[in-house]
Amino acid sequence: MSDDLMRIARRLEEDASRLASGELDDATAAKLAEEIAKAAAEAAALVERALRDQAPAPRAPGQESLPLGG
Repeated sequence: MSDDLMRIARRLEEDASRLASGELDDATAAKLAEEIAKAAAEAAALVERALRDQAPAPRAPGQESLPLGG
């Protein structure tokens, strides 16, 4: 796992714990929930990018490629 993804995961865990504690006022909890959503989206983008950067999986037997272009 990348350092960026680890950093985001730690932040998400910490923020989720703060949110679950019930000690935040409504406005602070709402803002924290927005930050959690943004961090989760950032993590998803990092994972997606990492998956795209990997070598493509080998074709299964009998699987043909689609023609490119118009």
